[in-house]
Amino acid sequence: MKTEISKIIKDNNLRDLMTDINEVVLDSFLEDGIVKDIPILGLVSKGINFGNTIQERLYTKKLLTFLKQLENTKQEDREKEINKIDENKNYKTKVGEKLLYIINEADDCEKAGYIGILFKHFLEQTLSYVDFIRCVDCINKTNIIDLNFFIKEDFLESYINSNVENYLNSGLITQEYKNPLNEDYKKGIFYGKAHIKYNISRAGMYIRRYLR
Repeated sequence: MKTEISKIIKDNNLRDLMTDINEVVLDSFLEDGIVKDIPILGLVSKGINFGNTIQERLYTKKLLTFLKQLENTKQEDREKEINKIDENKNYKTKVGEKLLYIINEADDCEKAGYIGILFKHFLEQTLSYVDFIRCVDCINKTNIIDLNFFIKEDFLESYINSNVENYLNSGLITQEYKNPLNEDYKKGIFYGKAHIKYNISRAGMYIRRYLR
């Protein structure tokens, strides 16, 4: 399946393949396990024996939700950027295989959609592959409610100040110990009297920039 997913993403007809995929179709597939006359399901089924269990249907729904975000990307961009990573000796895991691991770790379709949007930015060269992986790691470490608050909250500094415990291990924020007498300490997000300054991490900034 790891090679099949890369082939699907690089396919010249990806946009046409994804045209029939929408929320109604995905929900129908989840309930029935079979949706007739949808070519993309035939391609995906070559690598996944879906439809037999609810877990397989859920995984396929997440995968299709991810792919849906890529339908308006250029084929030459998809092929060039994926090949660039696959041919780089610094990366031991091929893009297709990595995506399967990532999508498997996403605990719902909303996260799979977010991951698809970020991968789209990687393909369009507005997000590096390394930063894409870092952003995905943050997403999969954070429950969807806290993640959506982080993405959409207008007054984020105040919100994080009141909910630090929800984000400490997510990678979305960083913390640094500051001298309270230092003028720089007056800038940022603080927690109690611990003299700890909380900032949005690099990955957190990308997530808010591209997913709002």
